[in-house]
Amino acid sequence: FKYPANVFVEGEETSMFYGLETDGIYQSDDILPDVFGSAAVPGDVKIVDQNGDGIIDLKDRTFIGNPNPDYVYGFNFNFNYKRLNARVLFNGVYGNDIANGNLLQLATPEGISWSNITTAAYNNAWRPERTSNSYPRIGYTTNGQIAMPDWIIEDGSFLRISNINLSYQFDRINIYLSAQNLFTFTGYSGYNPEVTSFLYDGLRNGVDWNGQPSARKFTIGLNFNL
Repeated sequence: FKYPANVFVEGEETSMFYGLETDGIYQSDDILPDVFGSAAVPGDVKIVDQNGDGIIDLKDRTFIGNPNPDYVYGFNFNFNYKRLNARVLFNGVYGNDIANGNLLQLATPEGISWSNITTAAYNNAWRPERTSNSYPRIGYTTNGQIAMPDWIIEDGSFLRISNINLSYQFDRINIYLSAQNLFTFTGYSGYNPEVTSFLYDGLRNGVDWNGQPSARKFTIGLNFNL
């Protein structure tokens, strides 16, 4: 990110996302405004002119998301049947947004040889012969923009099966199987909705900047009671 992702405004929740509201892609028959000092061209991301002055600048920033969840929850399930024991731990959040910074590169068809993008961004990029209202033209870049676009804001709600432990007790032997981060149910397109990219910095919340996925871990063991 080359611009602030979060703002703190009196009377609002903390760390609100503040940036540019977008509305699809500029088409050939649109009125093309001046965007941060350069004329927009067909195929660029269309930015909403909040104050109606015909130019896009920092005055057009607005609230575009909220990283604060409505609910943070977790629950345990414990089951015993004869010598079998099963324990399952769930955790999750609901109602929060994530700024998926990975999309600034992966979902922007900049047309440079050393950068990877998603298949959808390339195949559905705006082209004069095949227009699109979902992805910008090949050659479009967010480099040089001085505010965050809302199209990288995603729902960060998730439910995770964070731990499962199964055990069976023989006479003097207990055999067990443990699994961590087994399944995550979410609509978030990044690697991990439990974002910790800037965990050390309380001023940047809910920002995913090359956040690492959570690895699944499996453990099998035996306990002997002599």
